[in-house]
Amino acid sequence: MAHRSNVGRRLAVVVTTLVVGALAAATFNLATPVAPAGAAAAGGWSIFPTTVQGQLPRPYFQPTLTAGQNYNDSLTVVNQNSTAATFNLYGSDAFNTAAGGFGLKKRTDHMTAMGAWIQLPITQITLAPSSFEVIPFSIDVPAGTPPGDHAGGVVIESTTGKTTVHGALSVTVLQAVAVRVYGRVQGKLVSSMAVTNLSVSPKTTVSSLFGLGTASKVTFTVANTGNVRLSSTAKVDLSPLFGGSAGTHVVHVPQLLPQNSVTYTVPFKSVIPFGQLTATVHLTAPGTSSSGSASALVIPWLLLLVIVVVVVLIVWLRRRRKQPKGAHAEGAAPKGTPGPAPDPTPEEVGSGAAR
Repeated sequence: MAHRSNVGRRLAVVVTTLVVGALAAATFNLATPVAPAGAAAAGGWSIFPTTVQGQLPRPYFQPTLTAGQNYNDSLTVVNQNSTAATFNLYGSDAFNTAAGGFGLKKRTDHMTAMGAWIQLPITQITLAPSSFEVIPFSIDVPAGTPPGDHAGGVVIESTTGKTTVHGALSVTVLQAVAVRVYGRVQGKLVSSMAVTNLSVSPKTTVSSLFGLGTASKVTFTVANTGNVRLSSTAKVDLSPLFGGSAGTHVVHVPQLLPQNSVTYTVPFKSVIPFGQLTATVHLTAPGTSSSGSASALVIPWLLLLVIVVVVVLIVWLRRRRKQPKGAHAEGAAPKGTPGPAPDPTPEEVGSGAAR
């Protein structure tokens, strides 16, 4: 009986240990913050706004700011990997990439706006495996800052990267993710977009020189000239002198930050290359619209040359047909008119003298 009792106690200890371990793991998992939908994550680590009780999860920061005052908040960095990780931590200015996407400056770049306003208590952090850290920060808005949207982000950058060697050149790539900060300084808001640098570029080919259909490109720039971030839609139309519109293309322009721009090139497959090609771009965005137009002269030179040769040939043939039949060269006597008497032969001259 004693033996059974000891065995029972051992089983109870094992079961109790397993249960406590499971509860501890469950407690850790419940305590670990869950990244909201849309939060930045890569390589098993992530960064996002800290969620406090009674607040909905936020994929990014969207504070209302006042010039000359500070804004305070906190962010959460999570390392879900089984190994420790060390990150650089810094604030960055935002910009639109060449394709119109959202970009942030590198850690070594000079910050002049939101990246300079963000004040962090640390510049580097090391997280143990399966752990997280809540980091407070402030946004110190300088006095005199103009109203409108000012975007940036807080970036965590791995301190160790993957190095690849290409001959004598070695390149190390550091992985980084960021949480966006869309700050809006209070004041008058202006929605304004513009179409600039509009041009038409018809392609010159042998077929186009004979007046057959040719490809053309319309290039234009969409600029956010206001002080709020805006998405827009551009309708691009190309019309030749003859044959009606070559078609309309719709371009969905992603959200542009104030004083940023993006350039597009829209191809048109078949356009009659005769005379003037006119491109028109109509841009619409919430609270504003804009338009622009540009033209290009297209001349099918080989077709014109053929037309000139044909016209000259027709004129020459018509004149030739109108010329009287049997016409002689200049100085020739008309037909039926007696010509001068021939000179007498020597015999005729001699016989006349004898008489």
